[in-house]
Amino acid sequence: YHTLKCVVCEFFGCSRTPCPEGQGFNVRDINSRHGGLAGARKKGQVPWIDEEKRLACELKRDEYNSREIAQSLNGYYHKGEEVRTADSIRGVMYKSRKLEDKARSS
Repeated sequence: YHTLKCVVCEFFGCSRTPCPEGQGFNVRDINSRHGGLAGARKKGQVPWIDEEKRLACELKRDEYNSREIAQSLNGYYHKGEEVRTADSIRGVMYKSRKLEDKARSS
């Protein structure tokens, strides 16, 4: 086993066992994922809740633009603090469309 710790582990403070010689860290392995919700919170980010995503999608269907949706969500869920941005709204919309497309094709 290596004696060096993964840089990601050091940043997030996790205590993952080092990898076997030459194999590297498999961050895609569900048991060794770094960050996630805990990592987001450590970086000061606020994770999305399902209700917030649903409202964003409904507002988008009603043809509000991403900036207006971000302002609405920030006012309603985050006491007016700028937590959601137009870019984060576009990201949620993209992921939502991908999931819908995948569900239709199955």
